[in-house]
Amino acid sequence: MSYDDRIRVDIDDDIAEPGGSFTGTLSRTPLDGGGSVDSSNLPMGAERSIRVALIMRTEGRGDVDQRTIAEVGVELDRFGSASTPFSLRVPPDGPISYDGRLIRVVWEIAAITDRKLAFDKRTSAPVVVVPRGGHGHYRYPHPRSS
Repeated sequence: MSYDDRIRVDIDDDIAEPGGSFTGTLSRTPLDGGGSVDSSNLPMGAERSIRVALIMRTEGRGDVDQRTIAEVGVELDRFGSASTPFSLRVPPDGPISYDGRLIRVVWEIAAITDRKLAFDKRTSAPVVVVPRGGHGHYRYPHPRSS
C-alpha cells in the first residue's frame, strides 16, 4: 500500500475508552483537485471507494497480530471526492493501548482506498484506547487525569 495525500482524516478526539467511539470526518479532494474530471468510466488504478477502519495491532517479541475492529465504507462521488462523518466503536473489552518492553498494543484509524487493478492507497492516524477512569501503562500520565 502507498500513501494517499488527497485523503484527510480529522478525528474529533484521539482518545477513547473501551466501549466508546472514535468519531471524525473523512474528506477527499477530487481526482484533479477541481472536480472537473468525470470518473464514471474509471481508468485502471482509479479509486472507487474508501474504507475507514479502526485497526488494532500488536508489535514486539513473539506473535504479531493485526485486526480490523470496526469499519465503514464511503462511496466516492463521480469526481472522486468525498466528505462524510464517521464513527468507529471500540469493543467494550478493549484491549487498551500498551507500550511495554516486550510488546506494544497499537491502535489507528486508517482510510484505505479501493483502487481498480492497482495497489490500494492508505492514510492513517494513531489513536489511543485508555482504561476507564484509570492510568495506562505509559511513560506519561493518563491524558484525562489532569
